[in-house]
Amino acid sequence: MTHTRVYRDGRVLHDDLPVDEAARLIGRRRTTVWIDLTPDDEPALRALAAQLDLHSVAVRDALSAHPAHTFARYGSHDFLSARAARFDPELGRLGIEVVSVFLTPNAVVTVRRPGILTAAQLRDEWDQEPALAGHGAGFLLYGLLEVMSRTTEDAVRALDEALDDLADQIFERSTSDEVQRQSLALRRCLASLRRAIFPFDEALDGLGGEARPLFDVAMEPYLHSVHQRVRRMSDWTDSLRELTASIAQTTMSLHDSRMTVISKRVSGWAALIAVPAVVTGFFGINVPYPGIDREWGFVLCCAILVGSFVALYATFKHKDWL
Repeated sequence: MTHTRVYRDGRVLHDDLPVDEAARLIGRRRTTVWIDLTPDDEPALRALAAQLDLHSVAVRDALSAHPAHTFARYGSHDFLSARAARFDPELGRLGIEVVSVFLTPNAVVTVRRPGILTAAQLRDEWDQEPALAGHGAGFLLYGLLEVMSRTTEDAVRALDEALDDLADQIFERSTSDEVQRQSLALRRCLASLRRAIFPFDEALDGLGGEARPLFDVAMEPYLHSVHQRVRRMSDWTDSLRELTASIAQTTMSLHDSRMTVISKRVSGWAALIAVPAVVTGFFGINVPYPGIDREWGFVLCCAILVGSFVALYATFKHKDWL
């Protein structure tokens, strides 16, 4: 589904005009246009590319599920590609949405496959900063990147909380299988999240490069604040990677410790079982010994068997070998 918004003199003039009508307003004095497309709207994007002189490489990247470039500056426009992420702690799944942006002096064209961000979120963000609307395309770009970065930051925070909960459960469970399964799932989510944040950081690096931007320079401090948030997220995921490694190592150590305890107890019981075998074997040999064929000899055999078993059991129990 396509979405559009038209600003004139810093005020909303139209919402959700047809794409062709909104496109005709691009270039008019004091007018800024936002057009939101999906990869399925290729004909509309091709038409916009012809009108705005969008580079064919950028158009190809926008239609791709895995854009080759995170930022590129062309003669008539800038192109950037970033990812927004959302983590579902109930299902333990991470969702990623690729957003490609064409930035011109008076228009912002986004190409994305909806799944995380909504047009309503973007409009609400823009409506919260009406004083900045007069800055045109830079204002629209800032609102978009602000929503993307906050959504991704929420995903990092939710993943952090899930890892903390998992760390608290390590010593509470009798088996480590479930912990290992959840740990592996969260590590995969973290790896995907890092792959989403890294190109986001790269795109903002390119946007804040030395060349003069296509948007109002008054928006640079706002875009810089978004960049700082993305960098904090990058550092945050580095610490989470160390936490996941620590959880995996601790889980394996506990597993090895449990195996050691089991082996020790099995060996102890094997030693206890060997005592009756030795005693009965001695008294069962076919050679004369004191008490042979006598009642007191049988009693002596039983007393030695029970006594040695109890003594060895008490010794093992005292040393915590059983």
